[in-house]
Amino acid sequence: MNIDDSFYVVDLGRVLELHRDWVTALPTVTPFYAVKCNNDPALLKTLAALGTGFDCASKVLYYKFLFCFTFSQTKQAEIKGMLDLGVTPSRIIYANPCKKLSHLKYAVEMGVETMTFDCDSELLKIQEECSSARLVLRIRADDPEAQWKLGIKFGCTVPEGKHLLSTAKNLGLNIIGVCFHVGSGSLSPRAYELALKMSAELFEYGYKIGYQFSLLDIGGGFPGDKGSKEVFQRVASAINSSLDSLFSSFPGLTVIAEPGFYFACSTHQIAVSVISKKSCDTKEGRKFMYYLNDGFYSAFRWISSYEVTPTPIVITESSGPLYPSILWGPTCDALDKFGRQYPPSRTKYRGLGLL
Repeated sequence: MNIDDSFYVVDLGRVLELHRDWVTALPTVTPFYAVKCNNDPALLKTLAALGTGFDCASKVLYYKFLFCFTFSQTKQAEIKGMLDLGVTPSRIIYANPCKKLSHLKYAVEMGVETMTFDCDSELLKIQEECSSARLVLRIRADDPEAQWKLGIKFGCTVPEGKHLLSTAKNLGLNIIGVCFHVGSGSLSPRAYELALKMSAELFEYGYKIGYQFSLLDIGGGFPGDKGSKEVFQRVASAINSSLDSLFSSFPGLTVIAEPGFYFACSTHQIAVSVISKKSCDTKEGRKFMYYLNDGFYSAFRWISSYEVTPTPIVITESSGPLYPSILWGPTCDALDKFGRQYPPSRTKYRGLGLL
């Protein structure tokens, strides 16, 4: 490997641990991993072997995401990639409420018929291209405390959902259930309870107009970083209670979820190299600036978008004096910066390896 290149270290043992925790905490909910979060082949193959399903948002993923929302400009397969891995179409949900026509046609040709929608225009598109599709209504159920709210882009209200179900019934389309996403980085059990209550109301309405729903998709947003197990268990407990109280009258119901961050966050670390450094004397004292071989325009694109600053693990340490440091990416752009000044410390942090 070229020492000038950054690279990822994947802990597949951690993937197995997270899957075991999921099955223990949510035994009736099958995870459908969100491929767009991190399409690392080792991760996907491991999850496929464990029997998970997959949430795909397109035929191909135009930007490769690694370590949960990292970025490089490459075209990677999503639906196609999972099929190439041998995943059967029944283990894929096309979970994009607004689909490219060419991608929709490809999904149908390959037998991927379970897909989401949240508006009239999408229903008409699906009726024209694949009237036999198994459709899942996406509702808006944002956790106001979630780090990244998704309802601003996708999902309908409960009244809008009832209108869409009636429209679909008139068009002769096959609606099989309801889905939602409370938002990424949600830590609130209450958010899932409210979302499940809204879903149950639409299940009841669907039953009244002649549908027999068989699928409930509770989306993603589950924490997976180390130290979050207790929070995850509280969320899981709230979900289990709500499923028991709200959906026991719907026999044969399949419940799935779309965890992405849960499986991608603590399983991947990126190793980068210091390619140059220089000292600076300031009024506050001496500082060092380190220039890394990866940055804002590649693996760390998510820094500004998600207001997250990585913390370094210093692999090679010295016994000399410590100074505050600033980390820069390799480009000549002043925006290519890691967001803050790092204080002097010999403590090892998880997240960014400096070789």
